[in-house]
Formats: sequence, structure tokens, C-alpha cells
Amino acid sequence: FQTIKIMSGKTGRHLIPPEGNFAPVYPEVAYCFTWRRYCPYDRIHGPDTNLYSTIEDMARYATAQLNRGELEGIRILAATDYEQMWTMYNQTPFPPPDDHYGMGWMLSDYKGHALAGHGGLDVGVNSFLALFPEEALAVILLTNYSSIESDDPAAWIMPAFFLRESILDLVLNESKKQ
Repeated sequence: FQTIKIMSGKTGRHLIPPEGNFAPVYPEVAYCFTWRRYCPYDRIHGPDTNLYSTIEDMARYATAQLNRGELEGIRILAATDYEQMWTMYNQTPFPPPDDHYGMGWMLSDYKGHALAGHGGLDVGVNSFLALFPEEALAVILLTNYSSIESDDPAAWIMPAFFLRESILDLVLNESKKQ
């Protein structure tokens, strides 16, 4: 078994070296930054939420996905697995780019471009990864701010989600077509 050498990913605050170059989270109180007592945290479902990584490692991950499971001669998934993962199985109640479910991916025909994406949201962090397989293009948005403490999701502040469509349009040059 070989890996694609994503070297910086860590789970749990206790695994991050003190000299690590990791951005703190920004709570909405007092306009200051801090490590919140529960973020980063060590919850039982930690592997699905508190992964710290670098843009370089995210780019390697995205490249391996766009190459259908291969990077630098190392295969982590069969190319045929992507046909299953990137097939639209169910429609969601959400607008594009989150309008269909695949296997582990949100899928969309985003303005004529096939998109496989996945977002992340938790206290103090928000992210979005968009893959455009036909264009061999990835967009990675990482932020170290969010506010999801209200019981009303309409009041949540999610920078990567709010900005993603504008950024996707710029990257795809869609803004000039309007």
C-alpha cells in the first residue's frame, strides 16, 4: 500500500506541533482571534471534521482526484471508481453546486460544467473544494472564520459558501458571459 504523500494533514489539536504554521479560528465575539476551547477539539467523530492541512496538500489531493485516483504513478483508487462516485444518484433540496448527491460528493451541472464538490463547516472554519473533471481544474477555498452558533441556519456566516459561486464563475470565466 502506498500513499500520495499528503504530509501535513493532522487530526486533533494535540497532533499539531507547537511550531506549526496553522491559522487560528476567528470567533465572532470581541473581534479577536483565539483557539476556542472546543475548536480545535477532539470529538469522537474527529476524523470527519478536525483535519488540518495545507493548500499544497489539498492541491495534491485534488490532483489525485482529477487524475481519477492516481498521482505521480501511485494509484489510490481504481479509475472506474470515479464513475460510481461521480454519478448523480439523488437530487438534493439545494441549488447548484449542491443539487445532487454522488458517493461522497455533491454533484452539479454548474453552468454547463460537470462539478464534483464537497464543503466543510464547523465552528471557526469553512471550506469548499470544487473539481471540474472535464477541464482538469480544481478550486480550493479555505477560511478560518465561520459563525454557526445560531439555531437559525439563515444567520450562519460561512465565507467559503458565500463566495464560492462568484469565485467559480471567475475561474470558469462565466462572469464575462452574463
